[in-house]
Amino acid sequence: MRPFKTSTRRLALSVILLGGLSGVASAAGHTFRRDLKGFFAFAEREMHLKNLTLSDACNVGVNCAQPSPNSECGNIILDDAQFADGSQIGADVVKFTKPGASVWEVFHNKPPAIAASIIRDPGMQPDGSDLLGALPILPNLDGDANPSCDSNCNPDVGDLEAACGFPDPFPSCDPSKPVTVPSNSDCVGAADGTPGNSRCDLAPGTYGDLQVQNFGKLNLTGGGYVFCSVNVGKNATILADSPAIVDIADGGFFNLNNESSFGQKCGDIAVRLKGTDSVAFGRNASVTAFVCAPGGTINLGHANQLTGQFIGDSVFANQDNDGHCCAGGVCTCFDSFAPTSAKVGDTITLTSMCDLTSATGVKICGINAIITSKTAGELKVTVPAGATGSCSVQVESAAGVYTAGGTLTIVP
Repeated sequence: MRPFKTSTRRLALSVILLGGLSGVASAAGHTFRRDLKGFFAFAEREMHLKNLTLSDACNVGVNCAQPSPNSECGNIILDDAQFADGSQIGADVVKFTKPGASVWEVFHNKPPAIAASIIRDPGMQPDGSDLLGALPILPNLDGDANPSCDSNCNPDVGDLEAACGFPDPFPSCDPSKPVTVPSNSDCVGAADGTPGNSRCDLAPGTYGDLQVQNFGKLNLTGGGYVFCSVNVGKNATILADSPAIVDIADGGFFNLNNESSFGQKCGDIAVRLKGTDSVAFGRNASVTAFVCAPGGTINLGHANQLTGQFIGDSVFANQDNDGHCCAGGVCTCFDSFAPTSAKVGDTITLTSMCDLTSATGVKICGINAIITSKTAGELKVTVPAGATGSCSVQVESAAGVYTAGGTLTIVP
């Protein structure tokens, strides 16, 4: 793999005041983006990625803090990582196990130092990284009194389930309704929406185990699906006519074997796995999906093309995977806004390494703000009438809504 070239472009970041767990700014103004929508991979406890190439400006991060010096919890371990400009790596402990990595920004709190690696946008710590600051990354989202991860590395799975949009209660599958997809065949065990076309066209509903055999073709017609487990063989294809949500009931798993294709474009398929079982990909596969397994392990496999988000208790990857943010690099994240206090009618500037030309709107205090200027790295907006107090700043795009760390103070 070729390392990313050192970019002459630098972020024009301003130091911003950050509240709660929204972020930490260094003296140089570097801030770790903590909104889950800005992540390619996110793990509760630990992450190990072997020479991943991440081609877009998105993040990888671990939620929990390391509870003791010898614990693997709170660690991101990277081999020969090659990460694009604007991407960020954040964990209590970040380790590069092989020389030759080239990354954009690194945020961590504890040793070991970052050795034999290139940080192309260096921070303020002696090793070229920035301080990550308060952990956990994820705020308390499920309404109880527990943080998303405690000081002993015990995650509150409910917070990550809430972040991923898990329904409560989570649906149960129906073991009496297994579905099989043979090669070049209609559905077996369920009605086929378009019989005779050498594939299974499956309507939304509640089913048992889903088995897509080698060379099988499954088309999800769109909507909500519940399975007990999903097992996809080799050289299989899974597509969706319209957005589909695949819920895998507690006790189930999701396996995708070699040379298979799952999803075609961003937004096609979301997979939500309840419980502690695993998600596992083989090799030389193509996956475009939102995958969330808050209590489970995600194994990203070997030499795969991975587009979307991959979120789990632990996330691992073998060699030579290529990662992309969803929508071909169109992300909603931005790095800073300035000034941090303003009056109604003033101009606020949002700055990012993401391509902000994809932005469809900006909200301040939940009110639509007029965009007066838009470039790849910068949005200028006007503070709208009705904004008051301490306000969130959000940017909208086809990829979702991204909320900035910190707040904008509206002054008289």
